[in-house]
This record gives sequence, structure tokens and C-alpha cells, in this order.
Amino acid sequence: MVIAWLARGLLVLAVIYVFSEASSCNPSFPGLYGHDKLLHIGAFYGLALLGDIAFPAARYRAAVISGLAAFGATIEIQQYMLPWRCFSFYDLLADLAGIGLYYLSLLFPFPGRILSWLKRREGE
Repeated sequence: MVIAWLARGLLVLAVIYVFSEASSCNPSFPGLYGHDKLLHIGAFYGLALLGDIAFPAARYRAAVISGLAAFGATIEIQQYMLPWRCFSFYDLLADLAGIGLYYLSLLFPFPGRILSWLKRREGE
């Protein structure tokens, strides 16, 4: 249970960080300018990972996925309203791709084994 609570705290901090970066007119990673779709994929892959660890029961999976998708849409709507940012449907697709890639990666042995070990520990 401790791992899930730690992951929940990290998830909250990560959501706050991603939202603040999405609102910023000076991004923290200026060297990756032009590769922002990779940042979207990586950020939402990480958020999906934290969401899966924070809420390990399978019954929460749809809520985590839909919550992250809604968060991605919220970011794009918010960027539409900011004069120094712009709405991009492709950014939203990159967010969804990051979530999807995380769940696809669970089909492979290494990440899937680590997650199942963490989820088993929560049962102890």
C-alpha cells in the first residue's frame, strides 16, 4: 500500500509539473524544440506508469486512461486560450500515443514483470 500512496503523490506532482510546463511561455527543455511530440509521448507514458502503480487494481485502468486523456485535452484547450501557446490536435494524439505505448509495453517481458512484482508487493 505504501508504494501506491507514494505513486499517487508523485502522480499529483507530475500532473502539476506537466500542466505548468504546458502553460509556460519558456519551456524547460528548449533544446528539444521541434521535437515536442516526443515530449508529449514521454510525459504521458510516465503519467500512465505512475497512474498504473498508484491505482494497481484492474478496475481502475479505464479511469486512469480516461483521466489522462481528459488531462491531455484540458492542456490543449488551455493552450488555445493562452496567447503564447496554440492548440494542436497532434499534441493530443501524441498524449494518447504515450498512454497507449505504456499499456502496450506491458505486453513485453521486462516492464510487465516489474509492474506485476510491484502490484504483488502491494498485496502483502
